[in-house]
Amino acid sequence: DIDKLDEPWGLELKDTQLSNFIAQQPGYAKTDLSTLTHLVFLSGHITDAQSKFNLTNLLTPQGDIVPSESKKLEKLFTSKGLSQGRSQNLVLNWQKSRGPPSKESPLLPVYHTKQLTWLGLSPAELTLLSPYLVILPEPTPLNVNTALAEVLYASLSNLAWPQALALTQPNRIRSWKNLGEVEKDLNLASGTLDGTQFSVKSNFFEINGALKYLQNTLGIGLLVQRLGNSQVIPIVRTRYTD
Repeated sequence: DIDKLDEPWGLELKDTQLSNFIAQQPGYAKTDLSTLTHLVFLSGHITDAQSKFNLTNLLTPQGDIVPSESKKLEKLFTSKGLSQGRSQNLVLNWQKSRGPPSKESPLLPVYHTKQLTWLGLSPAELTLLSPYLVILPEPTPLNVNTALAEVLYASLSNLAWPQALALTQPNRIRSWKNLGEVEKDLNLASGTLDGTQFSVKSNFFEINGALKYLQNTLGIGLLVQRLGNSQVIPIVRTRYTD
């Protein structure tokens, strides 16, 4: 089994009148629709959370920094015009926030990328980096079929930026069935891609939906995990208004 971007979950629901959904319900009568239902719009999309850089990968279970993952994050920072020092600062603060609390390091653990300003990122840096970062409850491999160009570039040391950009064009659907196919297509030696760091399928997804009425928006985000028995469980829920 693989996960790729042309599957049904990858289709975006653009602004659609609530009345359109009601009209498809069994027993619908046209008189059931009020003027309000024509003014309310629903939209939403699902994102593969494993298409992003998982900050949980930065540490071993013992709390030590994983050099290879720290290097990937550093490359992601520099690709967005940020210094290596800013990346190193985030890694150190991430480690402190995951360790035992102390007076010297009173950093709270963060569970959503919006909270990364607690660990020293400026609001501008967070805006720049948040599309490429995720915080998952466990270390996860990067899904090479869905990975964002910037994350793919940062994660594969032998991949040039133009190549990463070409691989992730909307009109090019990646459908690699295994890592061997990836290595062959990218001219990598067999066994180059570690199965603990790269994959062709995912278990974590971000579901985002919004309800709009006139100038008001209510948005809901949900991080879910797909288990081996196809059961899907919620992990983190967020809400915002505009």
